Amino acid sequence: MLILSLCGCSIADIDIKNLPLIKHFECDLSVNADGKEYYCRFRRDDNRAEISVTQPEMINGLTLTYESDVYSVSFKGVTVTLDDSRNRYVKYFADGFIKNLEQTFSPENLTPSYENGRIIYSGSGEYGDFIIAFDADGKLLSMEIPDINTVITVENFKF
Repeated sequence: MLILSLCGCSIADIDIKNLPLIKHFECDLSVNADGKEYYCRFRRDDNRAEISVTQPEMINGLTLTYESDVYSVSFKGVTVTLDDSRNRYVKYFADGFIKNLEQTFSPENLTPSYENGRIIYSGSGEYGDFIIAFDADGKLLSMEIPDINTVITVENFKF
């Protein structure tokens, strides 16, 4: 906010539609899913997304990959393709996280609000209601998916 006030602009003057599209990025995620804490590394490219668990230690290295509408999970050298329709967390967390981000960047569908220096998108899609927050530079800050009691906090975001 200090930088914005020094340059004489305000968050309300930012053109949401010209923020960078989040097609290529990586970040760390702190996930509170129904009272359980997970820490992950998330990478996103055009047609691929990958979430790798770093904590808890017992599942460190568990990796969920989404590529060309197919999910697979890898752990300790074993990879299995998943049927996301049968797994609640795959469907709502992984697919919901990815699809909600994609929906957010169809600005004709969502109208942003501005709160405490953040750009907030609220919406409802196939995977339930969601709230996504970005900073003024378009960096992802957080996502909430209330239907599954999940809050995702983003750190170390890099385009």
